[in-house]
Amino acid sequence: MNPIIFVHIPKTAGTSFRAAAEAWFGKRRLLFDYGSQARKTSRVFRDHEDGRLDWSNVVHKVAKSSFVTGHFPAGRYLKDFDPVCFCTFVRDPIQRVISQYFHHKNKLGYEKSIENFVEDARFHDHQHRLLAGISLNEMGFVGVTERYTDSIALFNQRYGTGLKVETRNQRTRHASETDVPDAVIERIRVNNTRDLELYEKALQLLDEQLSLPSSVSAR
Repeated sequence: MNPIIFVHIPKTAGTSFRAAAEAWFGKRRLLFDYGSQARKTSRVFRDHEDGRLDWSNVVHKVAKSSFVTGHFPAGRYLKDFDPVCFCTFVRDPIQRVISQYFHHKNKLGYEKSIENFVEDARFHDHQHRLLAGISLNEMGFVGVTERYTDSIALFNQRYGTGLKVETRNQRTRHASETDVPDAVIERIRVNNTRDLELYEKALQLLDEQLSLPSSVSAR
């Protein structure tokens, strides 16, 4: 069986999905590729970053696993694995950018205003950039954060799994998050046109796949 390679786009309910996958597959069957600075990153990736393991051995380890996840671009594994191995969750770009800003502000020490944040090119079309090189239609599964329960149902149908609807890494939204100025929202739209297109396509794809008979949508 090919591994499931989950491109974990930040602030898209990926932590909940990862927890559900871990509960189903078992921690020993999962690999975490979140960079050398992240404590959760699996040793195989640390060894590669430190020069103790070449990439071919990493690919071998990944191929033997059930589920690989991290904040990596799809291109990291596209040369070695078929697009159907890949899955992801996408989110309404406006809500995702706002959520990412407050995460950076509250957890990562970001001190500038949200107006500065939304103009920073590093945070533009982040979903599109992580999925560059692969079409949503080619991927094994594309979930939508705002349709999380439907998405999990589709994943279970497609892979014959029994993932539960976990709700991890979710917090109460403060008034400042729900009171973002219209001008800022408009700038998010302007700076994330590719993400907006990606999101609309993901919604359409989800509806199409949910409408198919189980025997057709399962892979």
